Amino acid sequence: MNKELHLMSYGELQELKGQIETLMALKTPALRVGQMVKIDHRRFTGVEGMITKVNRQKVKVELNGSIYNVPKSMIII
Repeated sequence: MNKELHLMSYGELQELKGQIETLMALKTPALRVGQMVKIDHRRFTGVEGMITKVNRQKVKVELNGSIYNVPKSMIII
């Protein structure tokens, strides 16, 4: 596979990158309102919270009675 990649043109590589990003987006787990999750942060170690709203890049999570705007990359299902 590596031998073939360096032979591809820039346009072909861009197209491949787009296809890979689409497949990765389809494989990400769905986040739903009411779902219980944990946050990957030292301040919230061992604390479980509930999703109250899902936005494009961030999720609103209720933890200990407060609502936090958390990046999706920090959510542990």
